[in-house]
Amino acid sequence: MLMAPLDDDRHRMVVFPTWPDYSWDVSFKLHAPLNTVVEASCVCGKLQYLRVTPPSRSKDIVVGPGCQSP
Repeated sequence: MLMAPLDDDRHRMVVFPTWPDYSWDVSFKLHAPLNTVVEASCVCGKLQYLRVTPPSRSKDIVVGPGCQSP
């Protein structure tokens, strides 16, 4: 799974909530609630980049255990 909503009033999102570590590499661009676009890449279990548009929604994106920050 690439992205999942959290059940809260801020409409936060989790990226890579159940991504298989080191098994698959992925890059994606997905549209989320509140006119949000999330772009991310995970290579060998490491987060390569995470871009959130608009930037004010960045605080509402949580990186899950499936892809760790470098």
